Amino acid sequence: MTVTINTSLQNRQADSVGSDLDLGFIDIYDGTQPGANDSPAGTLLASCPLAADAYAAAVAGVTSKNGAITGTAVANGTAQYAQQRNAGNTRWM
Repeated sequence: MTVTINTSLQNRQADSVGSDLDLGFIDIYDGTQPGANDSPAGTLLASCPLAADAYAAAVAGVTSKNGAITGTAVANGTAQYAQQRNAGNTRWM
């Protein structure tokens, strides 16, 4: 059986994730990307704080970052992966 999700629900889901990440962070690491439930691996290279309205309203099931992403480098290295965490410091992606 195939399940199809309409655009309205896709937009609601994308908006929910976007709002959950408001005031959170995007952390950039070197090293090997860990599994979804594992702690970050490698060296933290930069941390980028997100605004209170970090993501725009979803259109066609897709949300986009509002404004520029800026951060502070804390170490040298080659970026290999990023993780997003919410304001409560829970990793989401």
